[in-house]
Amino acid sequence: MWFKAPKKSKRNLRRGRRQTATRSSILQVKTRRSAAPSLNWRRIFLISTMTAILGSSVVAMWLAVHALGHAVFRENQLFALRTINVVRPSHDVSKTNILDILRLRIGDSIFQINLNQARRVVLDETPRLKDIEISRRLPDLLQVLTVERVPMASLKMDGFMLGLDAEGYVLGPVDADRRLPLITGHNLVGLRPGARLDGTPVMQALEVLNVCADTPLGQELRVTRIDVRKGDMLNLLLEEGAEVALAWHEMRAHTDVSLKNLKLKLTRLAAIRQQGRSFSNLDMTFDNNYPAR
Repeated sequence: MWFKAPKKSKRNLRRGRRQTATRSSILQVKTRRSAAPSLNWRRIFLISTMTAILGSSVVAMWLAVHALGHAVFRENQLFALRTINVVRPSHDVSKTNILDILRLRIGDSIFQINLNQARRVVLDETPRLKDIEISRRLPDLLQVLTVERVPMASLKMDGFMLGLDAEGYVLGPVDADRRLPLITGHNLVGLRPGARLDGTPVMQALEVLNVCADTPLGQELRVTRIDVRKGDMLNLLLEEGAEVALAWHEMRAHTDVSLKNLKLKLTRLAAIRQQGRSFSNLDMTFDNNYPAR
């Protein structure tokens, strides 16, 4: 007797195919996941190798450029120092003084000179200089441009006088025949060139002289001496011999407001003089109504 195997339905066939496909997809995903780590390590190794090669190339190029620059510039006799040109030297800061401080030698490579360091050395050792600019002029010239501090007043010391510039820097001894306005009445001792008199009444005296020098007021107000003995006021001696006691709001603050108040007081003083009023003493420590005699 023959028995025929039962036929599978079409639905069962499709279900079997889907299960087979699903198992195949799962196997492929697992295979890709297992292969992924090895692929990442290859990339990391490749990137590291390329980075190392690139870094080595950069270092090699820098060394080559450095060696080439040293040979072309520092060892080339074309750039050997032959001339040092000092522009605007003065009697107090001569060309010889500057060259002695710089300690430069003719024949040295012009590129071996550290310009910033040379500038600092000169300014540290020469208080009379406000600024200095050192520059190369290829192929063999070094130019030194100096800006000197100009004395504006003389500070009376015990037996001698020191020059002061507009910013309050001590410049060193000055001759009496220079006829600079004299500042007296201070108690400062042991001053050296290069020191700045910040926080002292001398700065208020210099403010008065600066206003007179920078504005037309100086044509009317010729100050020959300023006494700073009293800290809350200044005593001005004018050229014709009249004395003026002067104070202004915030005179110790050194601000724009303080400067404005000072200019207002000096403008009023100039107006009094232009009106032809004669006086030997004038008290301008008040806001208005200045007593005179």
